Amino acid sequence: MLERRRRLKTFVTNLPLAILSLLIAGALWFYVVSGQVIEVNLDLPIKPVVPDGFTVVSYTPEVVTLYIKAKKRQIMILQNSHIEVKVDRGIKPGKKKIPLDEAHVKFPIIAGNLEFRVMGRAEMTLDVDSLVEKKVKVVLSNGLRASPDSVLVIGPARYLKNLTSVLTDSVPVKGNYTTISLGGKLIKVIPSVVKVVP
Repeated sequence: MLERRRRLKTFVTNLPLAILSLLIAGALWFYVVSGQVIEVNLDLPIKPVVPDGFTVVSYTPEVVTLYIKAKKRQIMILQNSHIEVKVDRGIKPGKKKIPLDEAHVKFPIIAGNLEFRVMGRAEMTLDVDSLVEKKVKVVLSNGLRASPDSVLVIGPARYLKNLTSVLTDSVPVKGNYTTISLGGKLIKVIPSVVKVVP
């Protein structure tokens, strides 16, 4: 009985050390296995990044196939992320072609350095415009007014150039709130909700 208690006490005393050893062994195994260099083709979402004062109206492609030679853990990181294409500061509004090379393609920092090659078309075509802000009136029907009576719109210059007023998304009802949205993701309205007042 005494021998049994002593063995149980030794087992309980050494249990945290055994668990810690297993965790360290598992981490080392994962590090070694995920550190193997592999070569794969990955389809990754791609997104242009333009300098301040500009906005992207449209771009193609939205997904690019890359041949990548990297460690397995780097590939695992990339599979759940997107890559960015940096657009130079000297850009002007209009259509541009940007090469998909090491100077322009940026991977997430956590992925580290990668060896890659674009499979297929090795350039991005994008339409860029100046980003402008403009204050415009909110127009309602039936003698109703909006509070606030004007909103700030931010978006591509070509879409806002002739804009002087905006309408609400729904038929205004006195005392209710209503939303204002223009052009989906391209145009931001601040505030996007106004109160309808008599």
